[in-house]
Amino acid sequence: MIGPFHMLAHCTTSFGPLAAPILWLSRIFGNFSFKTFSEQTAKVIEIRKKHPELRRNDLLQNLIDAEYEDLSPTQISSGDATNGSIKGVRKTRALSSEEVIMNSTVLFLGGFETSATALSFITYALGKYPDVQEKVRQEVNEVLHEGGSLDYETVTKKLKYVTQVINEALRIWPPGLTFTTRQAREDFEYQGIKYKAGTCIMSPVAVIHMDERFFSRSHKV
Repeated sequence: MIGPFHMLAHCTTSFGPLAAPILWLSRIFGNFSFKTFSEQTAKVIEIRKKHPELRRNDLLQNLIDAEYEDLSPTQISSGDATNGSIKGVRKTRALSSEEVIMNSTVLFLGGFETSATALSFITYALGKYPDVQEKVRQEVNEVLHEGGSLDYETVTKKLKYVTQVINEALRIWPPGLTFTTRQAREDFEYQGIKYKAGTCIMSPVAVIHMDERFFSRSHKV
């Protein structure tokens, strides 16, 4: 089973029989295959392993490099050294080739939709506020005139105003993130309430982004 309808069906399994037509439509109109995408990712991984000169500083390369690392004897605890269960060095758990492919696929799909949504809202905001759009254009032109290209370093370090525009758009329209969760590392007390270590605390993103204590014009769009 392939296609976006198949993905939608898996996200709506609670609908029971109502999901059946979606699966049927997927057979007819589905054109995205996780299998095909995984196969293409596997080819890229194989090529990079065979040709080290093709290495790139990207997320896929980090996943490929996640191999077993040897630990020196000084990193092994005395208990490990005395119980006879470990000889020489110990190896840490790493990602298998299948896990690298799966993680790459999930990260690509997760980043694709959120990035597209963010860009859509940013474009809308620039269209609604021509003065902001002009400032963005001027800053980009100035940076291009100085450096000649918009590489990663230039975009992240020199486009200050563009970064502010992007951050403000993400504040007003956070794509795909409803709650942010943090886990307490130790027992603590806050405003008279005691929390134990390991407690998960969820905070609604939209409420924080629209809090007028931090953003005086929080609902201004």
